[in-house]
Amino acid sequence: MPPRHPFFCRAAALAPALFLVTALSAFGAERSLLLLHTNDIHDHVRPGADGVGGLAHLSGYVAGLRAERGDVLLLDAGDVTEKGDLVAFVSQSRVTWEALAALRYDATTIGNHDFSHGLDHLKECDNLAGGGLVVCANLHEKRFPASKIVEVNGMKVGVIGMTVPRENNSQVMGQKDGEEAVAAEAARLRPDCDLLVLTAHAGTRDCAALARKIPDINVFVAGHTHELLQQPVTVPETGALVVSAGSNARWVGRAELAVDTEKKTARLVRGEVVTLSHDTVPCDKPLLDRILAAERELCPEAARVVARSDRTLTVQEVARLAAAGMREKSGADIAFCNTNQIMRNPLPAGEVTVNSLFLTGGQRGHRLLRVPLTGAQVAAYTAGLFREKKGLSEAAGVAAFRPGDTEAEWMERNGLQPGRAYSVVMPEMEWETRFLKVCGKQLAAEGGVPAVEPCGFSFTDALTEHVEALVRNGGTLDAHAKLPSRRAKEAA
Repeated sequence: MPPRHPFFCRAAALAPALFLVTALSAFGAERSLLLLHTNDIHDHVRPGADGVGGLAHLSGYVAGLRAERGDVLLLDAGDVTEKGDLVAFVSQSRVTWEALAALRYDATTIGNHDFSHGLDHLKECDNLAGGGLVVCANLHEKRFPASKIVEVNGMKVGVIGMTVPRENNSQVMGQKDGEEAVAAEAARLRPDCDLLVLTAHAGTRDCAALARKIPDINVFVAGHTHELLQQPVTVPETGALVVSAGSNARWVGRAELAVDTEKKTARLVRGEVVTLSHDTVPCDKPLLDRILAAERELCPEAARVVARSDRTLTVQEVARLAAAGMREKSGADIAFCNTNQIMRNPLPAGEVTVNSLFLTGGQRGHRLLRVPLTGAQVAAYTAGLFREKKGLSEAAGVAAFRPGDTEAEWMERNGLQPGRAYSVVMPEMEWETRFLKVCGKQLAAEGGVPAVEPCGFSFTDALTEHVEALVRNGGTLDAHAKLPSRRAKEAA
């Protein structure tokens, strides 16, 4: 769990006093509202391999509450897509949005990852989820409504959407204009609504700051930063609540609210985040069956068990395995896999499937390329990563760059000749966001960027074949995957 910010420590201390003061007021006009909230689902549609999470268990939990009561509001704060299961990846997240339709979400907003396939694709996905699900007030192009009004338990709840401003996304307003757009929408909705909620793809700190600027909004459902707030936090200046429920459909937030429809205020009765443990939370079996049927149709290899591991493998260990697989499958001299930029998740203990291998780095590493580089260029890259702190790349075919190495010493230790060309394989994303950032000027001075060619197979293909080869003669994957100690590396 991320460390709690000083603001939230102060706010948490004030919350009991604020609750007691509010509790003494007259409750005659109050109506109950159960706000259920998620954020940063990130295409985690299948049940989690560690017995936690997945959209079928989220659906089972929500359905149970809806069967008991009629005051449920289900919201999401964006980043529905990317980083998740193979079936979601090959369907460009359509499987995920179809699952949201089964869950009957009331609204979500747009996360930065939800822009990846363009707004036309996102509009198609919104329609797959039933249409009218996505709200966002701070887009330049009005492809989606800024808000919607949801009627629940005799109340009108105005739900406004906001995505995170990004310098590299011209479709989104800047921060100041975006805040003004949200404030204008809140002012427009306020006369007709009993409660206003902002579902914002922005972190809890940003939501708290926004609450002070837009006091009309009662509740902020935060996202983007994957924070897990065990309880809603009150912004002292306005009384607004800020909630956030982690990521990857592993938790669902639950905030029991008492809404004063005359004063248009809300007080927190009880709040928590619920872990979607498979042992305690029911599974929506029909939804799970649909997800697995889509998987069998689109990527039947995903469920295939290729190995077993008696412990969780770190991202560094898996990156090392992936680099070895890339080198073997391509026949290249050298392969790189950057742990910071390419790898998403460690590999859990237990059965190792193609899907679990994909989850480690298969989305960012999917496209692989081959490029001819001189020994001097390879050395400049490894040294540059170390010098500029751009994350270590696990490598196959060469030993790691170590503190104190010069580029000449590193080349000599690895038997590389400065002017000789070597065949090098790496993920396209590593090439574009790491190699060219570190070595682009050097390449330009030496005559330009060399021609690259696609490998014709993916990160997951290479990693899967390598893992299968390692365990073919028996044993568990972890026995083959342990990284050498730092002392051993430095002695290499």
